[in-house]
Amino acid sequence: MTLLISKVNQLGDNVVFLPVVQGLRRLFPDLRLVVATSPVARDLYTRCVPGVEVLSWPTAAFNGAWRRPWQLLSLAAEWRACKPDAVLLGDDQGNVAHLLAWASGARLRAGPHIESIRANRLLNHRVPLDLSRHVAEQNWGIARHLAGLLGGSLPDNPPAPDLTGLIDTTTASETDIVIHAGASRAYKRWPLSSYVQLSNRLAADHRVTWIDQGEEQGLSPGVRRVGQEDDEDHVANGNIYEVTA
Repeated sequence: MTLLISKVNQLGDNVVFLPVVQGLRRLFPDLRLVVATSPVARDLYTRCVPGVEVLSWPTAAFNGAWRRPWQLLSLAAEWRACKPDAVLLGDDQGNVAHLLAWASGARLRAGPHIESIRANRLLNHRVPLDLSRHVAEQNWGIARHLAGLLGGSLPDNPPAPDLTGLIDTTTASETDIVIHAGASRAYKRWPLSSYVQLSNRLAADHRVTWIDQGEEQGLSPGVRRVGQEDDEDHVANGNIYEVTA
């Protein structure tokens, strides 16, 4: 059986979603698991989920494919070529992902029940969302519903994401952590003071580089601060893991 999971988002969203994919892998070890995501999140899945296959497209191009029929047809051909038996959509996947789930030929198509998504009715298993709960819990609820349809059962609550696959144990002492605090939308932003506290704790055991935004207070002297124009250079160098959300 093949399960195709769609989470074409940026890195932080995929870190929060990772327990869904890891939980389904543990529950169904013989399942062929394919994840559709963005290029920035490709390594997150290949290194943290055993045996996963990954398809990736830039988020903006994927979500805007409905404007380019030839591009949408190409995406549909890729999804259909996977021959999925089931498709699972994350809580924030748009009309394109819904259209592709339907075009894939999958017998089971599960995702959130969101009336504002025009193509939402193309899913044959729409899971109500409790918007008062964290998005990690919302996605876990969708996964639990699908797991039941496949004959399995996930725990009531999601575990924390297991990121140990990202750590190279041969060079763990040389690992840099780059923290660029913030998110694209206000409702997604963790308080700046929480980032500062996290940085100070991590600096006790790791080399921490902070991308300076000029509003930080209370950073430990052990945290290295650099300007935003230096961000790409630091992230591109060596064993570096960036905390962004």
